[in-house]
Order: sequence, then structure tokens, then C-alpha cells
Amino acid sequence: MGLLKKDKEKDLQPKPMTQPVVQRTNFQAKKGNSFISQGLIFKGEISGNDDITIEGNLEGKIDVKAHILIQQTGNVKAEIFAKKVTIAGKVFGNVQAEEMVEIQPSGFLEGNIVSPKITIMEGAHFKGNVDMKSNVSNKGEGI
Repeated sequence: MGLLKKDKEKDLQPKPMTQPVVQRTNFQAKKGNSFISQGLIFKGEISGNDDITIEGNLEGKIDVKAHILIQQTGNVKAEIFAKKVTIAGKVFGNVQAEEMVEIQPSGFLEGNIVSPKITIMEGAHFKGNVDMKSNVSNKGEGI
């Protein structure tokens, strides 16, 4: 009996781990790019100079001097000010771009657009007004 008790105690002792609990895959953050993943919900204001890719939910205001890409899984309820905006997901709010706004076939936008260049692809949904100003540097003007 004494031998069996020692064997049971040995089994209850923690064993050293040979592999880390969390292993990183091939994910590498790129400098100058921000990412809101599909499982995230963000409420607030984003501003800066870096590109943003949105796959999750965002509510508030976006003001960046770069490219905003709203992926098919992205759902945005915000006022957007950017250099370029590409919409493949859903956007509820006004969009103002210095260079271009593009609504892809899976894209959905309900809000006004102010931009010198606009592309609305076949199959896209757009409800709002368009103002194709050549200079869109003043936020809120025309929206």
C-alpha cells in the first residue's frame, strides 16, 4: 500500500510544460497599419496618420490622414475623415476623403460623401448625397 500511495502523489505533482501555452502564428503587425479585428467592438474616436483596416464594429469618429479599409465583416457607425476610404462592409455616417471614396460590390453606405473622386461598383448600396469638391481639407464642410 505504501508504494501505491507514493505513485499517486507523483501523478498529482505538476509536470513541467514542454511547449508554451500560447503559440504565435504568422501574425506580424506592420508599422503604420492599425487593425480592428472581427471580434472587436470599438466605441470612441480614432485619429492619426496610419492606415486602418476594420473587420469588426466601430462607433464614433474616425479622423486619419491615410487609407481606411472597411472589410466585408466591418460595421461602422461613424463620421469618417480620411485621405482615402474603401468600403466593402457597412457604413452608417458621412464620409469625407481628400483623394477618393470607393464602395465595392459588397459595400453598403448610408450617408453623404464629400470627395473629388468616387467609385461605386455594381452591386454596392449607397443612399445619400454626393459632393465632388476638388479640395476637401476642411472637415465638415459640405456634409
